[in-house]
This record gives sequence, C-alpha cells and structure tokens, in this order.
Amino acid sequence: MPTARIRTPDFWLALNPALTIGDTRPKPWDAPIRPTAEDIAGAVRNYRGKGFLELPRALCPMQAHRMRQAIENLWQNGWHPVWSFVYDDFWSIGQSQVLRQLLPQLLDGPYALLPHVFTHYVEPGPGNAGWAPHIDAGEDGVASASIWIPLSPARLTNGCMYLVKRGDGIEEIVDDARERGHYSSDDLMTILRSVRALPANPGDLLAWDERILHWGTPWESGTEPRISIALEFTPATGAETLIDPLSPPPPFEARLQIIARAIQTYSRFDPRVEIVARLAENLVASTRA
Repeated sequence: MPTARIRTPDFWLALNPALTIGDTRPKPWDAPIRPTAEDIAGAVRNYRGKGFLELPRALCPMQAHRMRQAIENLWQNGWHPVWSFVYDDFWSIGQSQVLRQLLPQLLDGPYALLPHVFTHYVEPGPGNAGWAPHIDAGEDGVASASIWIPLSPARLTNGCMYLVKRGDGIEEIVDDARERGHYSSDDLMTILRSVRALPANPGDLLAWDERILHWGTPWESGTEPRISIALEFTPATGAETLIDPLSPPPPFEARLQIIARAIQTYSRFDPRVEIVARLAENLVASTRA
C-alpha cells in the first residue's frame, strides 16, 4: 500500500467510523464504580513488594469492548492491531482517574508516557502465543511501569500473562542470566517457584515494573482471541521523547511515527509485523528526509 494513503486520517476513520482522530474531548475510560483508595493502596503495596499489581474492574468494560471492536475491524481488513494507536481513545488511557491516582504512586511523582505502545492479538489456533519471556528494561535502565489492559478475556487457555514476581533474589538471577545468555538449572527452579498466572477480564488493569520477567502463554483451547493493549509510563523528566498523557494526544503524524518505530522495535517478538515492516521503514525515512 502506498505510504501516502495511510498518512491521511480519512483512511483510518473509514475503517473505524465510530472513533476519532484529533478530538481532544475526554474518552470514557473510567469504570462506573472505580477502585477505592484502599484498593489502590493495596495494589501499590503489592507492586512495591512483588513488582506487579492487579486491579480488577479498574476501567470501563464498555470502553474496552468498543476498543476491541475497533481492533477487530483493523484485523479483518488486514491491518496489524498496533495501528489502533492512530485513534484518540488509545492515547487517552492515561487521563483515566484510576491511572491519575495510581501512576504517581508507582513512579514517585509526575509521570509521562514513553513512546512504547503495542496492541496484542493472539488468534485462536495451535502455535499462536503471546510474546516470549522478556523484561521491559532497556539498556539505559530507565524506571518504568508497564500497564497492560485486556480488551477480551485473557484466560489460562488462550494466552494470558504470566510473570515471575519479585523476591528470592529473582532480579539478580534475571540480570545475571541476561549477561550469560542462559539460565542454570538452579536459576530455573527458583524462577518456577515464583511464577504467577494473571488471568484477567476486559476492564481489569495489570502493571509491572521494568525488571519483571513476563510473557504471554500459547493458545490451548477456545474460540476467542486474546486482545490487549500495552503502554509504558516513566517519571516525567521533560525529555522531548516523552509524552504528557494529561495533554491532548500526539498529532496524527507523530502517532504514525510512534507506530512505525513500534513495528521496527517489536518485530522480534511478533513476526506478523514483518508484513508492514517496509511501510514502517518508509514512514520513518520520510521524517528524516
């Protein structure tokens, strides 16, 4: 497909006419009954102690359903779901009341959105799976909180998230293994004792820090795909690459660039993005020109 065609909002709006691009009005991410201060305090304690948290019914299930339908529309038209981030709703999650309460506590103050976004789609069928085990920490060691939001039920049998909770020297084991390039049998026994499965429903919210080893499991049974979105937040530093989630979303052209770089960065985890890798290269090259 010519790059010029996808660089027009009208192209994407035709695929999802119920959504918007460039509309700064608030989006309905807040749940009808939001988590209490006690719920959030308990989640933060778990995050501090074990490196992750679960907040059931933190976001609006109806909004999650709308976003799932938008992603299904992209999928059915042959587009990888990461292109969902052309739409306003996917950028406005940080404006929800629950994240306004939660993120300053996880990140010790004002927060910003890293340009690391992705939309996951695990099709029902043998051989399909979420991403392989990895941690989110980059080489620069920047502190971050990964927010993972299911838009369809994430079950033990269709690819829900698993992680290794903090404790028993897990972080040191993971760091050492990354340097060595492998895990010893003793490492694996320690890790297995700390594995947690995180089944979740639309409207739930999961989070983990940048040093947590996590992965999506393979599909085993069922007819429903596992669809989710992931965003990464970090302490606000004023850096140009950071995005203020409480301000209007990035301009349309900037969104395309972020999506293109996500395709390039995460192709090692999701080979399906190879289909649009050339398109992503063209988008990035057009910015440099």
